[in-house]
Amino acid sequence: MPHTASRTRRLLRVQDLADHLGVSRTTIWRWAKAGHLPPARLIGSGSRPLHGWLAEEIDAWLESAPYKAP
Repeated sequence: MPHTASRTRRLLRVQDLADHLGVSRTTIWRWAKAGHLPPARLIGSGSRPLHGWLAEEIDAWLESAPYKAP
């Protein structure tokens, strides 16, 4: 029987994403509200649910973003 590799999905919390993109947490939330980012995933429920973005979706978003020269 062939071995199939399981694919690990990594969830980026808001601070992880901010660090990855080099922007502030506030900018992440502004971009999310404006629809500029892939949608955040809601994990859990209760008084403090967790929000995060799938790393593979962020990578695809970055690859598809048009380059603007400074």
